[in-house]
Amino acid sequence: MAGEADNTSRNSNMFFNLALYDLNDDELEKNIGALVFIGILMILGLLGNINTIFIYLNRYKPSNYRTFILCLAIVDLATCCFSMPVSLIILRFPLMFPYDKACQGFYFFTLSMCIGSSLILVTIAADRYRKICVPHGAQISVRMAKYICILDLLLASAFSWPSIILFGNRRYEIPKHNVNGTGCYYNDEFRKTNYPAKYNYFLLFILLVTFVALLLIYVLIGKRLLHIQRKGRSNIQLSEQTETKHMDIRNLVYTDNSSTTESQKTSVARHHMTETSEVSRCLSSPDGAANIRPFPCEQDITSIPLKQVNRKQLLKLKGRRSVTIIKILLIMTIVSFVSFLPNLFLTIITLEHDDFLSKLSFTETSVYQIFYFCFYINNVAFPIIYGLCDTKFIKETRKLYSFIVPPCFKG
Repeated sequence: MAGEADNTSRNSNMFFNLALYDLNDDELEKNIGALVFIGILMILGLLGNINTIFIYLNRYKPSNYRTFILCLAIVDLATCCFSMPVSLIILRFPLMFPYDKACQGFYFFTLSMCIGSSLILVTIAADRYRKICVPHGAQISVRMAKYICILDLLLASAFSWPSIILFGNRRYEIPKHNVNGTGCYYNDEFRKTNYPAKYNYFLLFILLVTFVALLLIYVLIGKRLLHIQRKGRSNIQLSEQTETKHMDIRNLVYTDNSSTTESQKTSVARHHMTETSEVSRCLSSPDGAANIRPFPCEQDITSIPLKQVNRKQLLKLKGRRSVTIIKILLIMTIVSFVSFLPNLFLTIITLEHDDFLSKLSFTETSVYQIFYFCFYINNVAFPIIYGLCDTKFIKETRKLYSFIVPPCFKG
């Protein structure tokens, strides 16, 4: 009799497991779109961020901007290597995810990386503001930039620690088939509480505050850049007038060759070389990030005659580079904000309405899953933005992969 009971129990478990497998496969069909979406993002993110890390590490000079970009690329690469593969497993086994600790670690790590990325963007914006709007004030050193990146990630971890408590394996009861499944979501003990919703409202608040702060900083930077450009134009006009006067004087000096000694000519040539080096010093950027720094030399630059250096062209190049960096950072900020919003809103709606997901059709559920994981766009978009906007990054990428292009197509 005991043997028959054991056989009956085994057969019952096999029946329940088969039923659960069938139900899991049914749910999996709804997640195919999200699986393909995350798979494509993971491949693009791995290739793009590895390329970004290599180029900025080997082809850019040490600077604050380089340090922050490298930190962002490492964060994005870590997300592509850990968070995205775990997301694929969660979607593959929506009713049969057995790893409780892996679920907690996944949400904690993913949230930490997302919040850390946003905080690093704020740090970059603050650094740009200091360099452009407060050039005489204390600036962030390269070493300090590294410490700030670590601090941003630690602060992000502090904001993310509630996820360790709130998330875990959730039990799904399916009375129709008399089986129970487990999925990676909020813990059962917090399922009927308002703590998950409150935590998502808190994350939404952080996102909005961060976005508003970034916009304000970039508005102030934009105003300052416009002011510098206007002042630069007036300085160039004055310098051109001064250059005309200097040229007239030089013509008078060199007209009478008999009265001009070799030592006088040599002295004038040395004077021109000193002026040229002074222009280069005034226009150079100490951190390699192509900042506009006309302030220390602003009073003298108008009195420097141009013979070997086209000041107007150099000012334009520096101005364009600085504006390009600001444009890249602003686009990154907008992409980051837009990619996080769908996940937060969908999570809040799902928590506020328990029957929200059950009312969705097959197609609506598929679309829901894709939008739920839209925040991964943030980890893939940054290398694409560099590639579209940063001409130096484009040139270095072409050089790096020039061996792929057949020799007959080069040039």
